[in-house]
Amino acid sequence: MKGGNPLSDAAGMLGAKGTRSAVAAPWGHAKSTVMSLKNVLHAALYGYKNAFC
Repeated sequence: MKGGNPLSDAAGMLGAKGTRSAVAAPWGHAKSTVMSLKNVLHAALYGYKNAFC
């Protein structure tokens, strides 16, 4: 990632092995709710069945 351009290389940077992401927002902006439901929302949107059984 060293020397990469974050505007054009964002997808590659996010998918690179060993990278992490962070969520930052003020209090009361549903960070915990979104992060706890993101897998359920992803499964519902992409039609996965029995993903969490």
